Amino acid sequence: MEKRRGRRFRIDRCVLVTGPDGEILRAATTDLSSWGMGILSPRPYDPGDELRLRFQLSVNGDAQDVALAAQVKHRRLSRDLHALGLEFTEVEAGAREIISAFLRFRERLWRTTTYL
Repeated sequence: MEKRRGRRFRIDRCVLVTGPDGEILRAATTDLSSWGMGILSPRPYDPGDELRLRFQLSVNGDAQDVALAAQVKHRRLSRDLHALGLEFTEVEAGAREIISAFLRFRERLWRTTTYL
């Protein structure tokens, strides 16, 4: 099993997913790292499928749009939804900076609450 490349933080956001067939649906994020994310999807995408994702992250109090591509790495059933592990495959510099800024904030928050 491949080891994760970075800490994942739990987040709950709506994400628009465009599948390989062009169908767009709403899913929910479960966690986020610099290299990928987990989502709960009503559709069972297969490992290897390429998806386009659109979601928002708050950076310095402003909602920032993030658009990127990701590949499904694994899937399991979670209640009536499909829990997907995604690895980012195409991330523009602006989107990468938004994700990094969001994760830096979450890391600082995690460190301060962990040591209290």
